[in-house]
Amino acid sequence: MDTTIEIPLSKSLKKQAETASRWYGFSSLTEALEALIQKLSRHEISLEKGKEVRLSKRAIKRYDAMTKDFEQGKNVYHAKDIDDFIKQLSS
Repeated sequence: MDTTIEIPLSKSLKKQAETASRWYGFSSLTEALEALIQKLSRHEISLEKGKEVRLSKRAIKRYDAMTKDFEQGKNVYHAKDIDDFIKQLSS
């Protein structure tokens, strides 16, 4: 027998979750929650209840710039081998 779970959420949290679900390739929030519950029931994921990390506006701006650089191949270095990698780390 199927069971329905009702979860009270704020509208903004539901919208964010729906957006994230689509980003991960799910067709709906329900589909994402079903996958999450299946993995949780099989102990395939771990959940920790803890303090949420909030970045400052300055840090967000910095990480956004870094992400843009990575996507465009700027400021990215490729090591030819392990020695080159160690040399890049040391410089």
